[in-house]
Amino acid sequence: MPLSTDQIYQDKQRYTQEADSYFRNKYPDIFPPGKNISNFGHNDSIDAIRHAYVSGRFAQDYGPGQSFLFGAYHELTNPNDGPERHMDFWNNSKGIEYSKDAKTPKDLGDRIDRGIKDGELTTEPEKPPFDVHTQLDSILNEMTIF
Repeated sequence: MPLSTDQIYQDKQRYTQEADSYFRNKYPDIFPPGKNISNFGHNDSIDAIRHAYVSGRFAQDYGPGQSFLFGAYHELTNPNDGPERHMDFWNNSKGIEYSKDAKTPKDLGDRIDRGIKDGELTTEPEKPPFDVHTQLDSILNEMTIF
């Protein structure tokens, strides 16, 4: 049975809440009162975590190809400027990559936390640690749905 857009949206909300819970418990001082991971953080570590975690969870539940398509759809329907879009695609792809070895949502959170600390995720659109064309080619080559 094909996924409905309602189900995809519900899953995205659930994954975002999971990320919020994981990172809020781990780093309670970074969350301002009344804010959660879905309503603060832009072009920073919180933004990178959100993108990587949601994409990683979609990959865990639906596979890397579907996760890539869900992320691409989101980025195309909620457009940012070039560097921001590249940052979002990069962090989405890292979440998909990390999901390959992360067996549980907690494992994924732990791996994303390490990725932030090791500089593997990008937190500044103007300073990408990647060549976007090479990265996107690599992602597309790995997708079994194409």
